[in-house]
Amino acid sequence: MGLSTGALPALTHLTLDRFASISNLAGQLTNRGFPWHQLNRLCLRDGNQRAWMEVGSIDDFFRQVPNLVELIIQPLIHPLRRKKAGVVLPKLKTLSFSVEYGIGTPSRDAWRAALSFLEAPNLSTLNISIDSDMDASIVRECVPPFLQSSQCVLKGMSLVNLPTSLTNAILGYTPSLEHLSIIPPLPSLNRDPLEEVLPTISQLPNLPSITFYLDTLDSRLISSISSSLLERRPCSSRPSLDSDPSQSADPEKKSLQDVRILYRAGRGNGTISTAAFSQIWGDRSLEGGLVPVTNFPVKDDLRGLIAALSELQPLS
Repeated sequence: MGLSTGALPALTHLTLDRFASISNLAGQLTNRGFPWHQLNRLCLRDGNQRAWMEVGSIDDFFRQVPNLVELIIQPLIHPLRRKKAGVVLPKLKTLSFSVEYGIGTPSRDAWRAALSFLEAPNLSTLNISIDSDMDASIVRECVPPFLQSSQCVLKGMSLVNLPTSLTNAILGYTPSLEHLSIIPPLPSLNRDPLEEVLPTISQLPNLPSITFYLDTLDSRLISSISSSLLERRPCSSRPSLDSDPSQSADPEKKSLQDVRILYRAGRGNGTISTAAFSQIWGDRSLEGGLVPVTNFPVKDDLRGLIAALSELQPLS
């Protein structure tokens, strides 16, 4: 049975879950009058690997949804494509994707092309989640060419489980960021997971707002944030009478306004007092603080993670 013109007038959000064939699904629905053009939010979740391996089906599919504002792909799979430019989604503002133990091929050329089916010139928010070292290598290959071809100006980013080196590499392409959320890998015994990321974050010139989510509170984070972040960029702080002006933060960087640390309540070393973290904010007129979270989504629930971070981060 077909759909009459104007059917489903309120449909704007769609989730395709465990689909086996994009081309068959899209073709059947299109022939019945499905209003693809109405969609502004689309989630592709747990699609069969074969669904991404139909030559050109990804390109044809995304041409039907030109009005997307938000796209979630969980997980990303290498698509077989015709040799042509990616589909331009001019209204896309938010892209969230995960890579989960590879994308179905060991080819580095394929890794680099994993996002080549898409260009998003007006993208403002990018959210990335990975599960393994291989995933990190894939993201390292595919994100830079995607950002370069899209020529977008990112304002927000969430990075889930990315190693330090990858986080630093991606931040090198995003100087326009105004809000950054990081869920780092679990800390090692010898190293604070944010220690080598904070100096890079401090160099982002337009970043007023940062959110960290930690499975456990680690006292090493106190000194890391103070020395590697807050002392390297301007904050709305009251200067000390004996402060050295030559050691002040770079005045060309936007003032840091909000630092928020979310942590899983009831986890970790109970001897670490949350009061000890107050020195991060101290005399500075920073907003934010420690936020205990009891029911935070698991790391493999990308949509839940992004939604939770969006609700808890400060409004821009």
